Amino acid sequence: MIQASNDQKVSERASFVKRNCTLCKARSRLRPKEEERESVKRGLENMVDFFQQQYNALRKGDGPGGEIGSAIENKRLCMDLLEACDSCDKEIDLVNRGLNRLKK
Repeated sequence: MIQASNDQKVSERASFVKRNCTLCKARSRLRPKEEERESVKRGLENMVDFFQQQYNALRKGDGPGGEIGSAIENKRLCMDLLEACDSCDKEIDLVNRGLNRLKK
């Protein structure tokens, strides 16, 4: 039950970030304000916090090793994507494509 709830939260957050990343790339020539980039960065920061909390809860509750490993890998992926977003030239939707590598 808890795992299904966490999967839904991750899916919703990932969808939000992916959508904003795609919008950021698509609107790169229209608006220099970068509102979407800020949304992507905030979303990724929220995902990093979520995976850190998930990792801590699984370790504290002596959860399965595979789930603990997935949580920390997902956190690292989001941190890497946050750096990629900072240096993105908006030619490729890096974050959108990168989030497809999230572990279940």
